[in-house]
Amino acid sequence: MKRLAMLLVLLTLAAPAWSTPKKATIDQLKDLLTSLQKANKTDQETATAIKQVDLTEELTGSTMQSLGSLIPGPLSTEQIYVLQARSALLPPPPAELPADTALDPAAQQALLAKAQDYVSKAFSQLPSLTASRTLPGQCGSRPHLYRHEPRHLPGH
Repeated sequence: MKRLAMLLVLLTLAAPAWSTPKKATIDQLKDLLTSLQKANKTDQETATAIKQVDLTEELTGSTMQSLGSLIPGPLSTEQIYVLQARSALLPPPPAELPADTALDPAAQQALLAKAQDYVSKAFSQLPSLTASRTLPGQCGSRPHLYRHEPRHLPGH
């Protein structure tokens, strides 16, 4: 009977570790942290709640900084950093995406032409330098002279 009681207690304590993380957006994470703060939850309880969150959006640095006032202590802060690392490859929240649209093909070509013109003019104005360095060889051998000639773009 004691064994059965111990087994039940052990399973009850291990159950939160087996639970699947719940999917949440950044706004839902903010709501969760706000509700935990209003309920005066401890750092340990907040960290445990954060562990059970699986984000669907990237937790960016600026968003993480804005959550700072909702984090009660070092355990929760550590879990926020874990969330940020786990969400690094996810798309950022729509609110953090730029509102600018892509350039049309004509504008793209104009931009590329300007960049090409700049590079060709800037590179041709660089000074032509030659550098040499004498490196000692192995014991008893003559030093070797290595020369590095300037590089030029094809057609220049």
